Amino acid sequence: MPNIGESPKDVRESFLSQILEVNPHPKYYLSGQACRGILNRANARGKQIPDLLRQALEQQAQNP
Repeated sequence: MPNIGESPKDVRESFLSQILEVNPHPKYYLSGQACRGILNRANARGKQIPDLLRQALEQQAQNP
């Protein structure tokens, strides 16, 4: 027997902005080290990061 959940019949549209928390707990933040790792791996693989995300990662990467 498959282990799957039921899907609703009526699809409702939702947006990410409707479920994001205004003040999330700090444990959900990326550390500066994690941001540097993301930037380094993208660079090593020749991957492009969207400008706004790249700027946010670079800013956070300056933090310890």
